[in-house]
Amino acid sequence: FSSVANAYPQEELKECILSIKQNPVMLGASENSIEGFCECTLKFIFDEGKPDIPSANKCGSIYFK
Repeated sequence: FSSVANAYPQEELKECILSIKQNPVMLGASENSIEGFCECTLKFIFDEGKPDIPSANKCGSIYFK
């Protein structure tokens, strides 16, 4: 089995997670939702070259219902 390789830097993932946790609007969001959102958004932006805001909106609608 091979591990998943992502184009986005792991530091970007850490920064995304910390940023969301510091946002008062996101108080109470689950750790899984936060991580899923960040991974989803970064995958669209870095791996697929998609624009950042539409990517964040799409992933937000998936992970923060």
